[in-house]
Amino acid sequence: MSETQLKVSVIIPVYNQANYIGEAIESILRQTQKVDEIIVVNDGSTDQLTSALKPYKDFIRIISHASNAGVAAARNTGIKNAICDVILFQDADDISEPNRVELCLSAFLIPDVFYVRGMLQNFVEPGQLLPKILADKENLIPIQSPGSGVLAVKNTFFKQIGLFDESLILAEDIDWEMRAKFKGFKPYVIDELLVKRRLHANNISNIGLKEAKDIRLKIFRKNLFPRK
Repeated sequence: MSETQLKVSVIIPVYNQANYIGEAIESILRQTQKVDEIIVVNDGSTDQLTSALKPYKDFIRIISHASNAGVAAARNTGIKNAICDVILFQDADDISEPNRVELCLSAFLIPDVFYVRGMLQNFVEPGQLLPKILADKENLIPIQSPGSGVLAVKNTFFKQIGLFDESLILAEDIDWEMRAKFKGFKPYVIDELLVKRRLHANNISNIGLKEAKDIRLKIFRKNLFPRK
């Protein structure tokens, strides 16, 4: 199967990100390799999301949750409704580089490549007051990220690994990749920048350090000592 024969679904979960969703969608529409569908999962937003999506109604499919169920549930809804060979995840407040889809599809032509990730670069939204550790220059250089914001997966691979754990309010992507790793799968890593991640006051990852540590500990325990 050639690169052009692989069809791509892009899943964008969104909760109260009306200010940024347009830029996220635009970054997918201007890809050097056109995608086949864009699924926006409205996870119970209470802001002006409906108005923000109107300019893109001819380019996207909107699926709405009745109430906020969490980003893992929103991604899972997108996966269950996606019809293409490859699923690419786009966070509603991030911006994909124009060649992201093209690079990912090229990787999937390599035998036994089931999921792909690459480099991410943080940038601070102007006017935002963030903790110094987030705004520090060392946090703004491109890095290899295990996050779902730079993840692309063959649709059929979810049957082997499963969907995202909806009990986790963050790091559900780390949990998913740990499950893949323990089953003997590794990602194909692209050494190029794929996504620019926006840092702002409403990032879900800005929850308390203790709570974030507790969630990650839960993930490691779950995967290292699974219940029989």
